[in-house]
This record gives sequence, C-alpha cells and structure tokens, in this order.
Amino acid sequence: MKCRSSPIGRFRHCMKIGDEGRKWSGKTKGTFQSRCCERRTLDKYRRCGSPPPPYDVPPAIYRINTSHLRTQAHSAFERHGREGRMRVFRLGLSLAAVIAMSGILQAATRVRTFHPERIEMSESRRRDLVLGDLISVLTGPTSPTTIATEPYASSEAGLCQRDVIELKYASKRSDRADAPFQPIGIRAVSVQYHYLGHENEKSQSRLQKACEQLSDKKSYWAYGDSEHYSAGALATLKFTEDDVRNGQRYTIDCADLSSDAIQTTCENTFLSAATQITAIWRCPDQKDGCHEFTSRPYRFTIIRTYPPSLGGWPLTAIKMGYEPIVVT
Repeated sequence: MKCRSSPIGRFRHCMKIGDEGRKWSGKTKGTFQSRCCERRTLDKYRRCGSPPPPYDVPPAIYRINTSHLRTQAHSAFERHGREGRMRVFRLGLSLAAVIAMSGILQAATRVRTFHPERIEMSESRRRDLVLGDLISVLTGPTSPTTIATEPYASSEAGLCQRDVIELKYASKRSDRADAPFQPIGIRAVSVQYHYLGHENEKSQSRLQKACEQLSDKKSYWAYGDSEHYSAGALATLKFTEDDVRNGQRYTIDCADLSSDAIQTTCENTFLSAATQITAIWRCPDQKDGCHEFTSRPYRFTIIRTYPPSLGGWPLTAIKMGYEPIVVT
C-alpha cells in the first residue's frame, strides 16, 4: 500500500492510510523519502525508524507521528480556553465594579445614626433626652420671640455661625380679643454669620474654639442665605475695611447721606457701619464681586474689581446709602 506525502516546509511526510505506518529510509534534496510499514492498528502505530534530524529542523516538524495533530488541537483548545478565561475574567471585573459602585453609593447615601441606643427607649425617655440636648445648645441671645444657639464652626473656612429659632404665636380662643397669645409652633430657623478671618482657617478644631469664644464678645452677627456666599461677602467686607484704614485702592460715595449723618468723614461712617452689620444681601443684578450689607440705618454696597491698570490688585468701590423703608 502506498503512503500519501505532502510538503511541510523543506520536508514531506507520509500520511497514514488505514492501518499503515512508515519508516524513514533516507533523504533526497532536502526531503525524506519514506516507505510504509504495516501495523495492526492505528492506535498502536509507532515509527518504524527515524533518521538523525537535520541541524535546522525543529523537533516538532521532523517528529513523525500524530503529535502535530494533537499539538494543533491542544493549541486550539488552549486558545479557546484563554479566550474563555479572559471572558470570565472581564465578567468578574465588571461584577466587582458594580458591587464596588453600589457600596460607594450606599456609603454616600447612608445617613449616620446619632445615639442609636435611644431607638429602643420609651417615647417619654427619648423626648427628655432630646429636649436636654436642645436646651444645652440654646445658650445664645434672645428677643421676645427668638432664641439663638451658641456659635459653632461653619463648613466654610474662617466662618462662624449660629442658628436663630423664631417661635410662632397665636391665640387659642377666637371669642375674646384680649386672649393671651401662646406659642403654637416654629415660624422660622435662620442663620447668622460672623467672619473671623484667614488666621483661623488652618484647623477646624481651632476654628470651633474661636467661634465658641464669641459668646462672651460683642460682635456683629449678620443674616445670610448661604454659608458659601456669606463667607465670600464677609471676607470682602474685611478686606475693604483694611483698604480704607490703610488708604489704598478704594473709592467711596456718600452722596446719598445727609450731612448730619456723616461722622467726621465718609470713611469713618463706613468703618463704623461695617462693625455693626445685621444682614448680607445679593446685589440686584447678581454681579460678581458685588455685595450689599445692612447696618441700621445704613445699607451700603461694595463692588470689588481687578482692573488691568493695577496689575492684578483689587479696586474697591463703596457706596453708602440708607436702608429702604418697607411699608407693611
């Protein structure tokens, strides 16, 4: 029986047909000539003999058996196996990312529970403890209908704040005009701010201690609509005070004030009002660098710009006026 041959590189090999085998008999012109030797079964087939390998032929080529078929199958299996493992690996990474993201979102939205030991307490006991906490912080100044908390550090650097609770009153009897008013709720909770300056920006604990010390001092406290805006406005006010005291880079307009309202000079009137502000306002046009302040009976505006002619230094324009009269 004949063997079929086919070239592989510089060599050719004999393909097994049925139960045939082969052995090497020599080489001619860079190829091996083969003759077949008969074997009982293909499974037990082995080479009848083999010549010494050429010096430049890798063993995987001159090896005459079915290993090249097994090698190709094994390589394909490994290739598909690697692709499968990579798909599993990528799927694992995706699942890990989803789990990690869900954990981050849960951590970001998780509300911290204060005093978890109070959850299982009775309602009366829990109410007494919360009322005790409330009374402990309501140590600020009062008015006929308001009470403030003690000062504490804001989230903005160098800024202190305190909360002012305003009670709501009404008469519980409509049949009597002289019936006394009684508290029925909370009308509003407002926030007042005081700016200490950059020297207290380095440490939050240091700022907290400095804010607590304001309880014993007579300082301005101004209402504002947000911590961030109030911090910027009060910092601008502090810088403007320094510029006016040092007589540099500012203009001031007191034309709207009567002559008897001006204390010595327009500058002195501004400096006196700056230490007694009660409210911070946004300018009507929402212009950057523009802030308004109330200091009864005045209401003044500060506009801070950075003209190129000053080489990056700020120029402050101050306009003094009276607080608007609101008729209710």
